[in-house]
Order: sequence, then structure tokens, then C-alpha cells
Amino acid sequence: MVVAFSFKEVCSSTGNRKYRYLRLNTGLQISPDNWDRQSMRPTPEFSAKDGMKMHLKIDKQQQLMQRSIDALIESSFVDEITTERLKEVFEIKSGKSKTTLKKVSVLEDIQNWVEKGDCSELTRASYNALALTLDEYEDYHSTELFWHQFTQKVFDSFLQFLQPKNLQNNTIWAYQKRLVACFNRAKKRGDVPIARFLEKRFKFRSQPKIYLNWEQIAAVLAFQPKTEQLRNAKKLFTILAMTGIRYSDLKRFLNNYEEGTAFNFSNFKASKHPNSELLMPAFLPVKEALKDGCPVVPINARLNVLLKTLCSQVLPYEIAKQVSCHTLRRSFISNFLSLAVVPEHILAKITGHSFGQERRVFQGYNRISLFENCQIFVRLVSAVDRKEMAGIEMVRFVEHELMN
Repeated sequence: MVVAFSFKEVCSSTGNRKYRYLRLNTGLQISPDNWDRQSMRPTPEFSAKDGMKMHLKIDKQQQLMQRSIDALIESSFVDEITTERLKEVFEIKSGKSKTTLKKVSVLEDIQNWVEKGDCSELTRASYNALALTLDEYEDYHSTELFWHQFTQKVFDSFLQFLQPKNLQNNTIWAYQKRLVACFNRAKKRGDVPIARFLEKRFKFRSQPKIYLNWEQIAAVLAFQPKTEQLRNAKKLFTILAMTGIRYSDLKRFLNNYEEGTAFNFSNFKASKHPNSELLMPAFLPVKEALKDGCPVVPINARLNVLLKTLCSQVLPYEIAKQVSCHTLRRSFISNFLSLAVVPEHILAKITGHSFGQERRVFQGYNRISLFENCQIFVRLVSAVDRKEMAGIEMVRFVEHELMN
């Protein structure tokens, strides 16, 4: 008789698991008298004469099959586990079939993706930096990296190569994240063996995030820069700190800026999730900053440097060096929440934040318009004692009268 035994075949489709049995032919033959149907192995008497050879061969094949099943279950690129796919992986693992993977250069693949990929300038710059570092790694080790040979050992070696470079933790984490993403894309194309995975070694730890309080913002607003570059940076600082918008929405805010009866505002669609329509009030500092025209908006990285330089003129260096565009968004939200008169749902509608699952029911009943929400926000802020905002004048009395 032909020696065969059954394996549980796992088929996953649309998140559901289905189970049925797959019969595996081991390629071995044995007399029925020498086969134990209960244990699905040769009888002890036969194994004693055989020296356990057939028993061990069956054990090895069973282990290979289980590893093949596990590899397909763990793969994020396999939507459905079919009999054909399982047999293909099993034959590769057992050495019956050899893979014929293309030799695809890791460096060239990343460079091609950057050239053809639809991504932001910041993402493009990050991938270019990764490609440059991989090029340095190849020169140092006098080797060329190919996807079909890219293993966990190579990945770990690259991460060790980064250690003496004194890079920021965020930079090492970004390199690792980008490289794993490229590896997964190559695997999806079939340039990496299906059973191969990368385990991330460097865990990202978010650094404590600062925000500028009312006093620190007031100090920057009172500062008079001497250069045109810093004067432009101060305008952008004022807009970001007094509206809480993201850098990606700066140009949208400026392009849609309008003068209203009670207050000036900007109505636009946010660039990021949840991609909602926003109506931002322009408080007095923003109106004053935009009196003589819109500022020039440099690229994000350049603006962050300018904001640090501006803040270093009036704030301690340890604080100034951490300032970025997103620091000012965080400052806006933190400062207005600290006033304790602005409800969270009003502020969330201003800044475009989504509510958690537990608050969505409440938000579903909040039917006030964007303009009404903005009007309530300005009215609440205008009623706050200026001392609580470090003396910053947000709304003039005449505007307060017009709103009422």
C-alpha cells in the first residue's frame, strides 16, 4: 500500500477560516500488515527491523507540511490558502522543487520605486536617504544586495551598520520601517521567497512631546525679528499657533482666507484623515500678521528649522530646539483646552479631529454648522480674561459687539 496521511488544510477568505483535510502521499510503500492505522505510522515490529527509517521520514514530512501551512497562515500576502499553493510551498521546503526567483537589486528597486511611486516629497526624501545608506552599506561590505538573498541576518547586519553613525532613534526607526515596506512589496511581486519574513529589531519609542504655553507664545509674538526670513517665519508661527492647522493645510488656509463681518476665517478641506471640511477663525494676531500680505511657505523641513531659529531668540534653547509645525498645532489645542471654557467637541470641529468610538453617538447629535461652531468658539474665547492668555489680545471689543 501507498503510505499517505491527512493534514488539516486551512483556507482563509474574507477573514473567515475554513477547514478541510488534505491527503498527502509520502511516496513510500508498505504492506498493510506492517501499518498501524491508529498511529498512522509503521508497526513497532516493522520499525524495529527498519531501524525507524520510514517512521522518521514520515515525521520529517509531517513537520515540513506543518511549517508550510504555518508560513502561509502567517503571510500577510496570502488571501486564500489553496491546495496547490500549499503543495508548492511544501515541495520547496522539502527540496523537490527549486525556486527560480529573479535577481532584483535592492538598491535599484528602491530607487525605481522613488522615481515612479506616487508619494509626498517628504516620503521621497526619506526613501532617498535610505537608498544612500544602503549604498554605503554595500560599499563597506563589498557586496550587492538582492531581494531573493535578503534574509533576517542581512537585515540585522544593516541595522548594526547604522549604530556607529550616531543617528537619531527616529531616523533608525524610519530606515527600518521603509526597508521592511520595500521588502514586503518585493515579496508581493514574487521576488522574495514566500516563507521568508523580517522581524523588526528596533522598536520605536515616541519621545515626550512639548507644547508652548501662552507665556511662551506671547514672548515670540512680541519679538521683532531683524531679518526678512525670520519676519516671514514669525508670520507662519503666528498662523500655526493661533489656528492649530497642520503644515499640509497652510497653503489651503491662506488661499481660502476671507474677511467676515464678525471675524475673519478660512474655509477649506483638510489634507489628512478624517479629511473633513474645516472653518478656522482668524484671531486678531493672525489678522495683523496677514495685513500686508500672505507669507511665503517653505518646505516643511526648512520651516521647522526657521521656527527653531525664531524661538531660540526668546526661549531657552532646550525648548526652542524641539519646536516644529506640529508643536504649534499641539500648543493650540493644549492652550485652549487649558482655558476650561472651550468644550472639547467645539475644539475638535475647529481642528478637524475625529472622535473615538465611545463619543461618536454624541457627535452624531451635534448638528450645528461649521460657521455656528466657529462663532461659538470665538464668542467663548472673547469672554476669557486676557490675563489667562498671557495678555494676548485675541478678539477686539468691536468684534464681540458685532457677534452679539
